[in-house]
Amino acid sequence: MAYVCTLRSDILATVHVNVNGLIPSSRGFEYLYDRTINAPNKVPQYQRFYQQAYNQHTRLWKINPRSNYLLVPYQVLLWGTFGASMYMMGRKILGYNTWFGKN
Repeated sequence: MAYVCTLRSDILATVHVNVNGLIPSSRGFEYLYDRTINAPNKVPQYQRFYQQAYNQHTRLWKINPRSNYLLVPYQVLLWGTFGASMYMMGRKILGYNTWFGKN
């Protein structure tokens, strides 16, 4: 289901605009169109999943099973840079300008 429109009558350019930005393939555009538009609605399933976890007082950013892939590196960087800053601040107060050694 591609839509064809002309930009301006004096240019005579034709633009083919596909629904959802899909490109027609050799298998046919209707196959791709039906697969994306007529997909099952998973919103109620996800809604039940999130509401059950939220009712168990789970933080919203920890509900998704893939959250640890984002949160663990973030926490390591956050607390690692905080610890490094505190370490160097203590060394700077003591008069040392390098990470290790006397000078």
